[in-house]
Amino acid sequence: MRRISCKRICRPKVTIKDIDAQRSSNSGRWMPVPDGLVCSGCTACVKICPTGAITLKNDRQLVFKYDACIACRACVDACAPGALVMGPGIDGATSRGALTHTFSINKLSPNLPEKPQTKDAVIPEKIKIFARSMHVREVDCGSCNACELEIAAISNPVYDAERFGIHIVASPRHADVLFVTGPVTRQMELALRKTDAATPTPKLIVAIGACACSGGLFGNTPVTGTGVDEFIGVDLYIPGCPPSPRAILRSILALRSGTI
Repeated sequence: MRRISCKRICRPKVTIKDIDAQRSSNSGRWMPVPDGLVCSGCTACVKICPTGAITLKNDRQLVFKYDACIACRACVDACAPGALVMGPGIDGATSRGALTHTFSINKLSPNLPEKPQTKDAVIPEKIKIFARSMHVREVDCGSCNACELEIAAISNPVYDAERFGIHIVASPRHADVLFVTGPVTRQMELALRKTDAATPTPKLIVAIGACACSGGLFGNTPVTGTGVDEFIGVDLYIPGCPPSPRAILRSILALRSGTI
């Protein structure tokens, strides 16, 4: 039997110092981007997308709703090789419209992954008070628990959210921010509204994951909604299925700094 050193098992993990660093392409948190040189507009990706996140516009443009994308790679497998390329993950946005990207097809240059654009920091008064510290209450409104695992991971020694003043609390009465996951089932609608009402103002509502942003794979049914904003106001949308702990922290820090 092979011996495993106790030192190897108990070796401490290194805390990620630069949360804003670019994520590696093999991290699994990617989003499909069409290549204008290869994509022929066959609409195979449109037909196979399980959440309807891809639509064809004017026969020359593909519209990707990244708030609904679950990164299942079905569109990549259905299209011609190279028609869809792996692009960097999409960070959070303050509106669902900002998560909708339009790409041209049959053009002379490929659609390159979008680079984050820096802009002058404009921090609303509502967010300024959370610039140094915020207390978070997580509300599961019918998710598959994948997003909960990623939210729990932001508090581990690798990501260490508390160094940024982000603390998880057990009661909405102690919270400044609500992390909401899931498409909001009818059984959880009242609980969500009561939790929102119990949270003192000013407060921030963050929809985490494709289900919370748009309903995702399980939304828009007789027993589920089409996202958190159908029931309460949302200040920040973080797409992904699930979003990585780094994406969650990057989006929160960007909101606090006024760069999104």
